[in-house]
Amino acid sequence: MKSSVAAAPAVLRPVLEAVATSTEPITPLKSISALLEEIDANMQLFHTKATIIIAIMQDTRTLSKNFRLLASQPLSPIAQTVVGSGIELAIPLAPHGIEPPSDLSVTPLVGDMPFLFNPDPSTYNHGEILDLVVFYNEDFGNNYQ
Repeated sequence: MKSSVAAAPAVLRPVLEAVATSTEPITPLKSISALLEEIDANMQLFHTKATIIIAIMQDTRTLSKNFRLLASQPLSPIAQTVVGSGIELAIPLAPHGIEPPSDLSVTPLVGDMPFLFNPDPSTYNHGEILDLVVFYNEDFGNNYQ
């Protein structure tokens, strides 16, 4: 059985190994169900990674466009590319006297843009930067903890 497991396609190997080492009887339906669950999990992972890659590609175009703008022209926002909220990154960055940001009511998805984007970053205050840290789940190099 070991040689036939090694010769099987990679996606089938975990199921075949489970069948070969299991002491309980495995019905064909149970092994097919396990295989379908694994395929579904792999497809979800693929979709997540593809979405991140697409957002990064769009951001690269936006950053290139922003780089070529004159100082008087407004910048375009970039998309969120890191899964999750950055609340854990933002709390230690809040100085004394500035309220740490609250977590967003809805965690942005990869590809989302900030709701109220200020196209002039030279006017950002510390609170606005912390809000962007929460939104983008990035500390922008300000990781002095």
